[in-house]
Amino acid sequence: MNLLKLKFESLYSIHFKLVLKILILLLSPNVFGGDYDNHPEAIKWLDNMVKVHKLDRKTVAGWLSNAQKQDKILELVSRPAEKVKTWEEYRAIFINKSRVLAGKNFYNEHKEVLDDIYDKYGVPGEVIVAIMGVETFYNSIRLPYRAIDALATLSFDYPPRSRFFKEELTNFMIMLAKNRNLEITELNSSYAGALGIPQFMPSNYLTLAVSYSEDSKYVDIWSNPNDAIASIANYLVHHKWKKGLPYLLPASYNPSFSYLDESKSLLEASKWSNSIEEQKEYNHWYKQGLFYSSSAKNLFEVQKIKSNKPNLKREPKSPISRQEGVSAILLERDIDGTIFNEYWLGTANLESIYRYNPSTYYTMVVALLAHAIANDTPIGKSVNKELGII
Repeated sequence: MNLLKLKFESLYSIHFKLVLKILILLLSPNVFGGDYDNHPEAIKWLDNMVKVHKLDRKTVAGWLSNAQKQDKILELVSRPAEKVKTWEEYRAIFINKSRVLAGKNFYNEHKEVLDDIYDKYGVPGEVIVAIMGVETFYNSIRLPYRAIDALATLSFDYPPRSRFFKEELTNFMIMLAKNRNLEITELNSSYAGALGIPQFMPSNYLTLAVSYSEDSKYVDIWSNPNDAIASIANYLVHHKWKKGLPYLLPASYNPSFSYLDESKSLLEASKWSNSIEEQKEYNHWYKQGLFYSSSAKNLFEVQKIKSNKPNLKREPKSPISRQEGVSAILLERDIDGTIFNEYWLGTANLESIYRYNPSTYYTMVVALLAHAIANDTPIGKSVNKELGII
């Protein structure tokens, strides 16, 4: 009787597993086709893939048939955090105790590789680690969307940037064709289709991703932190990173220090552009009352400058020359109801970080997080003090 019961249970288990497999197969996008198999724009794109890039039509169509439209992605791309949050809200997401401490731990664990990369590329380890910290919390965040879904949805259902995302979808397919060890259904991304630990778009993976182990033909930015570190450094150098140049300097601003008539000053509150790309000689900003501050005390306290004239004898020695190109940045802080302004000078290296994600908020949290992880600058010490780390 027990033997008969055992055989029945075994047979039931086999049938159950078979039914489960059939259900999974039936629900698979490949069975009935993806959302873009018959989409007019997708068909045009597919024709171009075959004609221009000489890829096999059946193969690319098979990959595209996996794509499913994601309405949530369309919602997110129209409301990025950089545009809907205040600086204080956005800053708090990334400049917090847990992310700084995790960054310090990651830095220490990979110090040998980071030092080696610095010798080769000239990019400080803390900057690389900070980018990884902002992008994927040092590879601890599970990317929520399949890359094929994100890229197809934005290519064919998001007209404002469809041209850009069609190019990225094209590069994604080329990437798959060149790397047969990549499985399309297993590649997850951000809602914008960014891939791996450093969140590279497919075009950046093809052109700027590099392997830390130079004898490796496959660049693994998904599970190999060393390749991710090397790739970020290579990206920044490609965007003109200069070894030894600071990237962010604290500043003070007092219009009464201006060497120009008030009518000629470009730093009136209504005229701050906050453009990191607007690089002018430091002397340009200095003459208008914006100058390097040797301590970061002004970052977390309301500035109280009593003198009406700059004391040139006490002026702190700047780590950059008056001829160095810098951008002027103003950000409003709100700490426990106390509202005040932060002033910054950003060098060409800050612009290199900006090229990673062209957002002032993004660039500034990367720079501040990097300083906090290194903790050997006035900015870093002030951030750590504010967060209660020191």
